Amino acid sequence: MSEHDEMTIDLERIVRQRAGKSVPGFVIRWLKRVIHEDFINEFLRRGH
Repeated sequence: MSEHDEMTIDLERIVRQRAGKSVPGFVIRWLKRVIHEDFINEFLRRGH
């Protein structure tokens, strides 16, 4: 795992590890939007 990967949030990976494969894709997509995963990851990449 690179430093770049360590500094990002991968909600899908986290949910699948914790809840198993029984979580529907639409739930994961909804969670990503609710927590603003892309915004947070961009913020972490820039180091602000």
